[in-house]
Amino acid sequence: MKCGAGSRNVKLVRNKRDAKKLVRKAFSKGFYPVDPLSRIKERFWILRRDKNWNAVIKVAGGLVRVLIPKEKEKLAPKEKGYVYFQDFIPGNTCDTRLVVIGNRCFGLRRYCRKGDFRASGSGLLDYNPMAIDIRMVEIAYETAKKLKSQTLAFDFILDDNVPKIIEISYCHPMAFLDPCTGYWDNKLNWHEGNYNVQELIIDDFLESFKFKEKKAKENVTN
Repeated sequence: MKCGAGSRNVKLVRNKRDAKKLVRKAFSKGFYPVDPLSRIKERFWILRRDKNWNAVIKVAGGLVRVLIPKEKEKLAPKEKGYVYFQDFIPGNTCDTRLVVIGNRCFGLRRYCRKGDFRASGSGLLDYNPMAIDIRMVEIAYETAKKLKSQTLAFDFILDDNVPKIIEISYCHPMAFLDPCTGYWDNKLNWHEGNYNVQELIIDDFLESFKFKEKKAKENVTN
């Protein structure tokens, strides 16, 4: 879905019959942006993963929402009239999330749920920079430069050992990046340290104004 996140409503189509079934639903009754039953399944999976009281509370909250949905969920229209298909590339146990902010690239790997092909939303995160394919960092910088973006998130997987971008997003949760231990600059050099990525975005934004003011003064002088 165009409004989905965390692998919401992402399904593996195994054959032509499955594809036709999804198309019929997409162009008839459609899909809920937030499916209460799918949410319950997800929260039970989190309970098995984390085994803590916070996960128990989330399961209880999910059960309540099956019977009493939030007002915004009741008012939210169904997603219908379209369907997206994407090639499935087997053999990937994780994907790589890279976020380019100016001349800094932060990264982590997200592992798939057990017995599942989806990595987004799993919460199984690895922040070891040595595990990230540096070719992905290079591609992320090249793409961000071509798109002239200030900040952009990329999801990568490997296709026969070749890095492939499977998703690009300008809107992404910054909380994922808080445990990152550093970043790569646009020369692919690693900088160790803890950084507040929100502050970096603001710093770059303010710096852009200083650059414009400097160029304006130079033009007046010339």
